[in-house]
Amino acid sequence: MTLMTAYYFIYKIVLNIETNLDVSDIVNFLDNGLVETEKVLIYLFYLLPNFEFQKPITPSLDTIFDIADDLVKNTFFVDAKTDGLLRLVIIINHLMFSVSENFEVEYIDCINSDLHLVFDCEFVNDNFIPFYILYYKVDLRLKSYKERIAILDSLNFDSFNDKFKRKKIKKCGNYSDLQNFIENEMNNENKNLVPNDGIIITDGTSTYTLQNIIPFDSHRVENIRVYKIKTRNTVDLRFNGRYFYAKQHSIKKSNLNLTLAEFKKIC
Repeated sequence: MTLMTAYYFIYKIVLNIETNLDVSDIVNFLDNGLVETEKVLIYLFYLLPNFEFQKPITPSLDTIFDIADDLVKNTFFVDAKTDGLLRLVIIINHLMFSVSENFEVEYIDCINSDLHLVFDCEFVNDNFIPFYILYYKVDLRLKSYKERIAILDSLNFDSFNDKFKRKKIKKCGNYSDLQNFIENEMNNENKNLVPNDGIIITDGTSTYTLQNIIPFDSHRVENIRVYKIKTRNTVDLRFNGRYFYAKQHSIKKSNLNLTLAEFKKIC
């Protein structure tokens, strides 16, 4: 995939936005001298209307009962609900970039591998934790979650210069598998270095789409079968470029590793 093709994919396919901007406009923009990858990404995201990336829904108990049989039939996956900051990560032309929910573009690092990838990630403790893969050689959004997870699992994370951590996503054939995951992965506080406050359950046949897609496609929206279940109350904090979270009780300085002056600023 050429650099030009990658830019076009990011704007017209990943973000799925219908606008008057054509690929020729991007070519002209590049020809005018702003050829650095970061500047191009900033420009493209600047042009976008406000919308949100795909997020899980919080189901009622009635919904859980209604979908239970389908989840087992389709095979479902469970992972910890990582308590971090949502980031879209773009790897292109040996460079890695992070895009926030309000489309601020930040450079991450340079890598040796010539990969072209787009991830949805949580950013926690200066690490990116991919949980969706949107692009790898081809557009993957219409692939089932089962297929996308297989591709994500096949990647060599050593290529990412220790900037990424692999997330444990368990394939479940029944609810005993789900119970075992919760008991073995969620309840061991010392084992979990990544903060979490619940679980995510995803139907194996679920596809990926953006919220507020233009034009609206009811079939694709209905095919988002991703559910979050919170097991504890948490508050997310980001201070001086560092990420923290507090759960269930008041924040204690010893838990945050802050100086006294910094602690006073947020408490």
